[in-house]
Amino acid sequence: MALLACFLVSWAVRAEEVVQTPSLEQARMAFLEGMELVKGKQWEAATSKFLYAAQARRTPGLVYYAAYCLEQLGRFAEALVLYQEAQDLIDKVAAADVKELLPAAIARTHGALAEVELSGAPPLASVMVDGKTMPLAAPLRLDPGAHQLVVRAPEYEVYQQTLVLHHGDRITITVTMEPKMAAAVIPPEPASASRSSDPSPENHHTAKPYVVGGAAVVGLTGLGFGIFATVNHQQAVKQSKDLGHSIDQETGGTSSACVDPDADLVSLCRELDEARQEKVSMQTMMIVGYSTFGVGLAAAVAVQLLWKTPQIDVALQPGGAYLGWHTQF
Repeated sequence: MALLACFLVSWAVRAEEVVQTPSLEQARMAFLEGMELVKGKQWEAATSKFLYAAQARRTPGLVYYAAYCLEQLGRFAEALVLYQEAQDLIDKVAAADVKELLPAAIARTHGALAEVELSGAPPLASVMVDGKTMPLAAPLRLDPGAHQLVVRAPEYEVYQQTLVLHHGDRITITVTMEPKMAAAVIPPEPASASRSSDPSPENHHTAKPYVVGGAAVVGLTGLGFGIFATVNHQQAVKQSKDLGHSIDQETGGTSSACVDPDADLVSLCRELDEARQEKVSMQTMMIVGYSTFGVGLAAAVAVQLLWKTPQIDVALQPGGAYLGWHTQF
């Protein structure tokens, strides 16, 4: 299925290209329409007609008239490229009328272009004009008007300049590019320096004391619950023993005395059951309380030993400075 899909897409693209390529008759009609548009000085539309016709057969005449329209639009750089192409085509296809017109057209268009030479750019620099990459070695041939020049080079700040050029300008621009400032880490000032730059723990409010204090509070709370549960557990154990002894005396030590107790033993059996439940509850609270105490104590000690002193880093970077605070745990 994937191969079939690729074949269909390729076939569709080729079919579209065939449809877009005009026949010789369509090219002839487009040329005639272009000439009528030239009479009306509709340069943009005429350019499209000539270039469309040139898709069928690239002749010196079609290329020349497309270049002529571009020249009238002030797009001299594009026009010069097409004039030079027409000059190359004359060597292959005879066109006497165009051959006579081309030298003057090339000279005229070349003279209208502004030439800009760049000097002082560092090695490996790249040049962009209006977002298009241009060669650095040769002079830049640009249409009159405003252009945005951008020069970039490794390890250098970007150079930018807006150029306003006129017909036939010949200028040289010295590109001055500043090296990028490497990031530098400034060590902390000594203790005698200002309070704001001293990284010592006593001069910085950190979260460490609060964390240690919180862990200690949790541990002490658990210890309190554990002690409370221990006292009540001992009382419940003692109460259970006393009630069991009393029931044994009343029944002569019968093991099933509280399974179906007599009316006189109901109250004692109920108290014995409550005492046993209290003993189990207090035993559970003892485990939870002392475990919480151990966890809180361990956390407080760990924070106290492992929490490192905070550090402040200051780094100079292009366009500003960087201030960083970090610690470790």
